[in-house]
Amino acid sequence: MACGVGLSQVSNGMSELWVCIDARISSGVNGGIESFVLGLARGLRSLADGNEKYAFLTTSGQDAWIRNEVMGFGEILAQPGPVMVPPLLKRGSKLFGPLQSAAKNCLRRLRPIIPPAPRCLQDRPLRVMHFTTQAGFLTNLPSIYHPHDLQHLHLPGYFTADDIRRRDYQYRTLCSAASVIAVASTYIKQDLIDKYRVDPERIAVVPLAPVNSGSIRLPVDALQNVRVRLGLPAQFALYAAQTWPHKNHELLLRAAARLRDQGLVVPIVCSGAQTEHYRFVLEPLVRELDLGRQVTFLGFISAEDLGCLYHLAHMVVIPTRFEAASFPLWEAFLAGVPAACSTVTSLPSQAGNSALLFDPNSIEEASDAMRRLWTDRALRARLVADASINVARFDWTRTARHFRALYRRLGGVGLTSEDRELLAAPPLL
Repeated sequence: MACGVGLSQVSNGMSELWVCIDARISSGVNGGIESFVLGLARGLRSLADGNEKYAFLTTSGQDAWIRNEVMGFGEILAQPGPVMVPPLLKRGSKLFGPLQSAAKNCLRRLRPIIPPAPRCLQDRPLRVMHFTTQAGFLTNLPSIYHPHDLQHLHLPGYFTADDIRRRDYQYRTLCSAASVIAVASTYIKQDLIDKYRVDPERIAVVPLAPVNSGSIRLPVDALQNVRVRLGLPAQFALYAAQTWPHKNHELLLRAAARLRDQGLVVPIVCSGAQTEHYRFVLEPLVRELDLGRQVTFLGFISAEDLGCLYHLAHMVVIPTRFEAASFPLWEAFLAGVPAACSTVTSLPSQAGNSALLFDPNSIEEASDAMRRLWTDRALRARLVADASINVARFDWTRTARHFRALYRRLGGVGLTSEDRELLAAPPLL
C-alpha cells in the first residue's frame, strides 16, 4: 500500500518535471548529510523560475527536521520506518546491551544491502531520483547518487569487516546504476576514479555551501543569554562535529592539554551528537588529561544555538581525519571567526589562505596553530578578511541551480544557457 503524503495531480501530463529527493535520515545522526539536504531544499525553494516539482522521500516519524523547509514548494512522501527490535531483557541488565546489539546486527544482515524501491513511490509521476546519502535503491528512473567519500577504504580501522563489505558493495552497485555520480570536491572525484575506476565523464563536481548558521545575526543580549544557558566560558575554541572516531577529538584534547602545560589555557566547546566513542574514549581521556574544567561537550543542539556558538567562539578548530568537505569551516568563515583545520582530503583546497593548516596526527602542529589563532590579533584579522572573500563563492542558490540543470538533463528537459554554463564550469573546489 502506498504511504505518506501523496503528490498533487499533474494536470498537464509530462510538462512538469517531478524530482524525488531522498531525505531518509534522522536529525542529529547524519550531521553533514542533514546540512546538505537542508541547504539543497532552501536553495531549490529560492528558485522562482522553472517548471520543476520536488518530492522529498522521508522516513515516517523522523522528518520534522525537513518538513518546514519543504512545505509550500515541495511534497513529502513518507516511507514507514524499519521494524524495531523488541527488548530481549530489561534495560539496565548487564546483558541488555550486548544481546540487543547482536539482535540488531542479525536483523541487519538479513536485510538486503540494496533494498527495493519504497512502495510510496509507485504510481507517482517521478522522472528523476536524487539519492543524497550513500544508501539508495535500484530504480528505472535516471538517478543521481552521492557516495560522499570513501573513508572506509582509507581508514578501515574505524569499520568492521562487515561494514566495509557492505559499504563497498553498496557504493560500487549504486555508482554503476546511477546516471550521474555527484561529489562535492575534485578530491573525491579523483578518489572514485582511482578506487572504483569510475568513468570521469559520469562524475559531476557540484560545490556545496554553508548552511548559514554562521550568517545568523543576533543582538548581543541574545548571544549572552545563549552563553549563560549553555554554560559557555567567556572565550573558547569551538569544534562542531559528532563524536565519531575519524572526527579526531582526541587530538584537540591533547593539544589543549599541551597548551595548558605550557601556560596557555584554551577552553574547548564541542557540539554534536555523542556516539559510543564519546563514552568509551573521549570521556576517559578528559579525565586522564585533567581537562574536566576546561572542556565542554554539549551534545546535539539546535541550529539556532549552533549559529550563536559560531558568533561567540574565539576560534574554530577542525582536527578531522577525513571529510568530503567541511561545513564547520564554511560556517566559521561566514561568522567571521578565525579557523584552523587539518590537511586531509579537500580541506586545504577549501581553506585556501583563509585558515591555518595542521597535520591531524601531530599534537605539536595542532597546538601551535591553536596558540597562533588564540593570541595573534593581526593573523586573526587577516584570516577573517580572506575567509569572507573565500566563502562568498559558495551559495546554495547556485548549488540548487547546478542540480536543477542535472535534473533537467536527466529528465529530458531542454537546457537554458545558464544550465549549460553551470554544467560546463570548472569546479570551485
